[in-house]
Amino acid sequence: MKNMIATAAMVILTVFILSSCKQQGTLAPSTFDGLNGPVQTIPGGGISINNWEPDPFAADHNSNESLTLNTNPAYVEEGTGSAQIYCNPLSTTEPITLYKDFSGNNANLTNRIVSIWMYAPPDLSDKNNSYFLDLYVTINGGTSPKEIFSSNTFATGWTQISFKVPANTDDYNYVSAIKFALEDLVNQNPQPFTGTIYFDEISW
Repeated sequence: MKNMIATAAMVILTVFILSSCKQQGTLAPSTFDGLNGPVQTIPGGGISINNWEPDPFAADHNSNESLTLNTNPAYVEEGTGSAQIYCNPLSTTEPITLYKDFSGNNANLTNRIVSIWMYAPPDLSDKNNSYFLDLYVTINGGTSPKEIFSSNTFATGWTQISFKVPANTDDYNYVSAIKFALEDLVNQNPQPFTGTIYFDEISW
């Protein structure tokens, strides 16, 4: 009888520990954006795809990038479309950005994984020790976005790049905008890249 009680207690303890670990783990994505459209025209020129656009606050006004909706399935990770960006050029001083404002409906990213799929041609992936994809989040309409680094490099073709948003902080409960930036993160002064890249399947 004592053995049965001890076994039952051990089972209950094990279930409790597993349940506690699950609750403390990273939250599964609840929002998915396939970048299939629609396309919106931006006042002053350019477009957005599902309200994703080049960073409207960039100092160079995004003169080095051109965003279009791609429907060629060869460059779609999933669904019917992807964001096609022509870089002219990507360089140490001219990053490539993809930005979304939540328009007053703040997103709670605390303890979540933010992921994006990126398609890189060979002549860009050769530079992946110098160019990195970075994530910035704007808190509650602020003017100083917080930077969340990615340790991922990318290969030729499609690569899913993920960012772990910290837990145990109220800041990330009120994210008003997010931005991905392909940039020279470590001051390696890489050669500029001119060509086309694609983004698809954003989730958080």
